[in-house]
Amino acid sequence: MLLNWGLALFIFIFPFSPKIPLRFFKVPLLIRFDDIIVPILCLIWAVELLLKKRRFVYSKLYIPITSYFLIGLISTLLGYYVKHIIPDPLYAACVILRSAEYYIIFFLTVNILKTKKQLMNYLNIWIIAAILISLYGIIDQMLNISGPTGLYDRGWFYRQSNHMGGYL
Repeated sequence: MLLNWGLALFIFIFPFSPKIPLRFFKVPLLIRFDDIIVPILCLIWAVELLLKKRRFVYSKLYIPITSYFLIGLISTLLGYYVKHIIPDPLYAACVILRSAEYYIIFFLTVNILKTKKQLMNYLNIWIIAAILISLYGIIDQMLNISGPTGLYDRGWFYRQSNHMGGYL
């Protein structure tokens, strides 16, 4: 039950999550709400698996997704240790962990979804979030809320306008 609510919260809050720059690295790392909620959901899921409240659901996509992640990890390690093209290994590790978050959300979703009703509920939440973020984007452009370049430079979508399109 807690995982269901957590996934619903993630689906709704994901496009609204502000990006907060952390300047611990040579390049600022942008931390979002989902960077916090995904590890919490993973911890809850792991506890439920250990307590036998849930069983692990296997998907044919696990091997290709895991392989893709491992290729990215190996490429990053080669880029740092062999080619010396990655200036900050901690930043690179954070980027790898962020990509792992998206794969983990897939694994969580596959293991949480049990009924068509759940799927429809999650889709409805996603549609509501998409409508709200679209309205925000339209209003921001019409009223110039975020400044001369719009919400992209200072608002939720920090730096690039295509970030908003990616969320939609």
